[in-house]
Amino acid sequence: MKDMKIVQEMYARGYEFWPLDIFKAHSRNFQIIDGKIMPSFNSIDGMGEITESARDAVTELLKRSFRPEFLNRIDETVFYRPLTKENIYGIVELLIADLAHRLENRRIGIRITDQAKDLIIESAYSPIYGARPLKRFLQSRVETLIARRMIAEDIAPESTIVIDEKNGSFVTETVF
Repeated sequence: MKDMKIVQEMYARGYEFWPLDIFKAHSRNFQIIDGKIMPSFNSIDGMGEITESARDAVTELLKRSFRPEFLNRIDETVFYRPLTKENIYGIVELLIADLAHRLENRRIGIRITDQAKDLIIESAYSPIYGARPLKRFLQSRVETLIARRMIAEDIAPESTIVIDEKNGSFVTETVF
């Protein structure tokens, strides 16, 4: 909160901040993380933390990839741990809670089975892109399925939509 006040004051005085997230989005990042540059390279230790050798390799790659004048303008290099399945499951739960909140306005409930959640994670999670594709997947597959049922007037107010997985596809059932 304190940081936001500082940023707002700086904007008011005419300063601009440009958050820089180049390396995270840079394709060379994935080469290091996947071990393609150094085959014996292990970037995550047994505790799930980024190893010092990984940090050193990233720093060296930055030095080889960018001019010192540019690197001198970077305040900090932030390392992100890869998302675990538990993290992804929690993100899916948050996205579903958001969808449930939006459906509350229409007096419709939603319940998604664990099998359907597993299908969402298997279909949408990408180690390279992380959780970003999850929201798009939910929009295109789950929300579209619900919207079609709503348009067809198959869902009455005060009912609950149950979304399940069957043979690799989503199926819906309405419970009153």
